[in-house]
Formats: sequence, C-alpha cells, structure tokens
Amino acid sequence: MSFLAAAALVMAVFAGPALAAPGASIPLASLLSATAPTLGGPGQLTACTDRAAPSDRLTAEVAAAEHALTFVDTPGALTHLDTAEALLPCLAEPPSSSVLARAAFLRGIADPPHAVAAFAEAHARRPDLVWDETFPPEARAAFEQGRVDAAALRPASLAIVPDPPPGTPWVDGRQAMIDRGRLDLAPGRRLIQSAGPRWESVVLTVASGDRPLLLRADAIAGHEEELLADGQRRAALAHALASTLPSGAPVTVSGVHGTWSLVVGEDWERVSAARPAGRVLALAGASLLAASAAVGAGSLIGFEADRQRMLTATSFSDAEADQRAGNAAGKGVQLGEWGGATGAALIGAGLLLQLHWGAAR
Repeated sequence: MSFLAAAALVMAVFAGPALAAPGASIPLASLLSATAPTLGGPGQLTACTDRAAPSDRLTAEVAAAEHALTFVDTPGALTHLDTAEALLPCLAEPPSSSVLARAAFLRGIADPPHAVAAFAEAHARRPDLVWDETFPPEARAAFEQGRVDAAALRPASLAIVPDPPPGTPWVDGRQAMIDRGRLDLAPGRRLIQSAGPRWESVVLTVASGDRPLLLRADAIAGHEEELLADGQRRAALAHALASTLPSGAPVTVSGVHGTWSLVVGEDWERVSAARPAGRVLALAGASLLAASAAVGAGSLIGFEADRQRMLTATSFSDAEADQRAGNAAGKGVQLGEWGGATGAALIGAGLLLQLHWGAAR
C-alpha cells in the first residue's frame, strides 16, 4: 500500500462524527445544514418564524408608536411596539442601536405599571441614553430607577459555537467583542446577529449571571467534534436534532469525545467513553510512513548515483570514497524500509483498535 493510499484510508475511517439512525449514517453537518441556532443552558431563545425583514421596517414601527403617543393613543403605540419586538429575530441586517433603545424607552412611557423594567431594557440597549424632555416628567423617576437597576445587574456570559466569523457578532445593533470564547451580555432581551452560511438573527432572553451556549447549527462543518465536549454543547445539539428529526427517533453520535445515544425529546446517554488511541496510532503511523518514504527515496537516489561513480572511478582513492558513500546511502535505504514497515504496522494497529471499538459498541 502506498503512503497516499494509506493516508486516504485513514481519512476515510476517521471522518468527522456522524449521526447513525436505523439503516442510515448521516454526517451531522449535512443533517443540520438548514437548522436555526439552538440554545444550551439557561435562557430563552426566540428565532424567526416569518420572512426576513429589513431594519427599515423596525424603524417605521417605532416611529409609528411614537406618533401614536403624541396623540395619546396608548393602545396603538403598544401595538406598534409589539410588532417592532416581533421583527427583531427576523432582521436581515443590524438595526440602529438608537432605534432599539427608543422602542424600549417608548414602552416605558406607554406602560406605566412596567415602566421601570422597560426603561432598564432601554438603558441595557444604549447605556448612554438620556431623558427626552419632550415627554411628561412624571415618568422620569422610573427612567432613572431603570438606569440604576440595569447598572446593578451582573452580566450574563454567552458562548457561541462555532465561533462567529470576523466582524461579528452584533448585539443590539453594535459590534460586540468575544473574550476567551465568551461574550458578556446585559440581562434582558438581547438581539444577537452573526454572519454564516446565511445571516442569523435571534433574540436571547437572559438573566443576571446566566452562562448559556448558542449553537450555530448550520455552520458546524469542520467543528463537529466540539459538539460532544460537554453537557451544554450536547444539550444545544439535542435541541437542534429535535427541530430536524421526529420526536422519539433513536440516534447515536460518535466522535473523539465518545459515543452518545439519544431518543429525540429525551436526555443523552453515554454508550462508550472516548478512545482516541486507535486514531493516534494510525495518524502517527501515517506520519512515520511519509517520513520514511522520503528518507528511503532520497537514500536510494544517492545510492544509485554513488554506484555509477564507482563504475567510472579513475583511481583507487576515488573508488574507496564512493564505496563509503554508497554504504551510507544503503543504510539510509534500510532505515527508510524499517521506518516504512513500522509506520504501516502502526496504521494497522490503529485501524484494528478503531474497528474493535466500533464492534464493541
């Protein structure tokens, strides 16, 4: 077996984890390619259930709500604000953070019983928000209390898997910074947007101190091994599978983090622990085989060149030097053969371990 053929076999056996159902083995990336983002851990995720909308529609609804308030049409204003909030997970582009904060501010004016919470949300969306003097001063105390409440809350911490592309994510209309794999979020309703195979917008409701995980299910190609690494990732994967497969469907997912089985709608159950030994042996063998092939080929070429020089040598000293060089090249060929045999043996051992693992489960 040539080195290229051995490497191709290794890659075929150790392709990324797949989902196995009765009579089928489906790569996860293919299965979830059209799945909306899902959540693992605390919080509430709201995805779009309608057509994508431009940010201009949001701006228009907020403007209509403000217009209604100028005519003391509180029910009309709240209707427009509800429509504006429903548009958020369907936005096809980042909105203005000022428009988002204005929507929450107007709700504080239109809904006095819940004014403090609405104003706190406005401050979370735009921390530099100031009171608008065109509105009655009676609501200003609630506005200031909302500022105090928003500042007192400990932020939530969100992990996004896989990492979003450079320049994203956007949170409430502003580019956000991911630090060591996590993103700080003000408690409340946060609009999270990121680029990917398609533009994604979701609304994530989090409380102070929450540590949820957002799985970008349609972008997992090349990141499948990460999905079994911990409970939060498996929970997010379970939600993604539940949105794709019928309830009660039995599935098994395998990877370097072990083999896990799931009945859609229930919890994961571990079938076998992670056993990377076979993979490690095979990959080490492939590397050794490649290095040995290079050493052996180089030495063989040198050996043949030295043999030709010995045949054409014009003096005893030249012939003796060429013979020493030929002996060294011959040892290089032997080393290449030994390394190649060892590499092939490691590949075989690794494949046998992997096949034994597969039969055991």
